[in-house]
Amino acid sequence: MASESSSISPPSSESVVYYKEKLKSSLPRYLLQDTNIKKSKTYKPAIYKSTRRNRQKYTQRIEEDLESQLIVYHKIYEAQDLQQFPVELVQPRENATIFSLARNEDLYGMLKTIRNFEDRFNHNYHYDWIFANNEPFTENFKALVSNMCSGTVKFIVIPKPMWDYPDFIDQTKAAESRERMGRKGVKYGELESYRHMCRFFSGLFFQMDEFKKYKYVWRVEPDVQFHCNMNYDPFKIMRENDKVYGFTMAPLEIHTTVMTLWDSTLEYMRTFPERIAANNNFAFLTDDRGKSFNMCHFWSNFEIADMDFYRSDEYMHFFNFLDKKGGIYYERWGDAPIHSIGVSILLPYSKLQYFGNTGYYHAPNLQCDGSDRMFLDNQCICDPKRDFTWSDGSCIPKFFEIHGSTLQRPEYVPENVKYLPIHNKNLRRLAMKFRGVGAWQEEFDFPYEPDKEDAKDVSEIN
Repeated sequence: MASESSSISPPSSESVVYYKEKLKSSLPRYLLQDTNIKKSKTYKPAIYKSTRRNRQKYTQRIEEDLESQLIVYHKIYEAQDLQQFPVELVQPRENATIFSLARNEDLYGMLKTIRNFEDRFNHNYHYDWIFANNEPFTENFKALVSNMCSGTVKFIVIPKPMWDYPDFIDQTKAAESRERMGRKGVKYGELESYRHMCRFFSGLFFQMDEFKKYKYVWRVEPDVQFHCNMNYDPFKIMRENDKVYGFTMAPLEIHTTVMTLWDSTLEYMRTFPERIAANNNFAFLTDDRGKSFNMCHFWSNFEIADMDFYRSDEYMHFFNFLDKKGGIYYERWGDAPIHSIGVSILLPYSKLQYFGNTGYYHAPNLQCDGSDRMFLDNQCICDPKRDFTWSDGSCIPKFFEIHGSTLQRPEYVPENVKYLPIHNKNLRRLAMKFRGVGAWQEEFDFPYEPDKEDAKDVSEIN
């Protein structure tokens, strides 16, 4: 995308006051920002440039603090007359940011995602976007990414303590675990950096100063795609309905990566029963009333979360307990099961929000659900036959089944779509046998002892 060569001055303070009075709270934050930056030894003079994007004009101001390695590309939208002010720019925004963890080598996968995300959603809101890396971003990465985003962009380098081993981890033991898991072919089992990433997402990123002014965060990864328009603001849905955690898909975790996570979870629940929420989502995590973890989890590569909860004593107490168990490094506990277990036992299930019909794709899974009307209205371009969300391999049906008395699943989902226990062959076989007679969980008392016929059926799949 080419930029105009001529530079223009930033909006005057008088024009900012004028628009603030006229549009009040509906005015985008860009027009309300102070155009002056406090100077310091590390401050680089502001650079202004004009560009055109989606028929909207803005000035871009670059602020760089070399000491903290924070680079901010402020985009300040302007209009000469209220009558000419683009309608989409006066939509009120929530206190929220988009967040991507990316490496310099992820540049082109990130650019494709940004272009898609802006077209499908953010061109209407211009939400801020934070990019984090454990190494400094290249100038090329910053230039191309900031040009593609419609909102203010921040590039931050993750502090070393947040991307390193905590003091209580035996690094020799951790290295032996990586080597062993690598030999067994466990996905990412041999990667040290992957474990740092899991810990960073699980309990650290929202503690960074750059996130503290925001309430909500939407995680977006490189190389993901949205195949449907989102003609609403999910952050607004979260606030208006008092939701804490939003998700799209719920696949299974790789069981060899979380061998002791469930035991640690049950230990926490026994040790701190007063911290467990009433009306929680615990039943989502198990198919045998707590005996084992069914591997169901919310896929955190798409998550919209209230960071006030993550920063709360309730969540941090839980995270610190798990963190000291060392399972992130001695096994390969991921942020997705940790977040999923956290929100499922520490919150009432009514605080969780399913977002459907986004067309969200993260290899290998696709969410492509919705009614015919929704596909037309949202200009979806995915094939519903490839939808993972309501397939036999998904845990989304269970989320709605266990809360069916108060939580109605989307009306476009066929009634015969039911949850099947996936990781336990015995339970899955029995569920399939009783699938036509109602909720299979109600047929048995756990642990279930099969009769001779059932035992024969089960033996055939073992």
